[in-house]
Amino acid sequence: MNNYIGIDIEISNTPTALKNLYSKLKKTYKKEIEDVVFIYARNDSSC
Repeated sequence: MNNYIGIDIEISNTPTALKNLYSKLKKTYKKEIEDVVFIYARNDSSC
């Protein structure tokens, strides 16, 4: 059975911030990190 969770977070748009996020998720989900799907939603008032 598939497990689905939703997380609404806001991080800086920098390589360091993305690496830190991935590192934290990898520690949490371990082997399941390969199944994690990232959906990027632009949060910019100029859109």
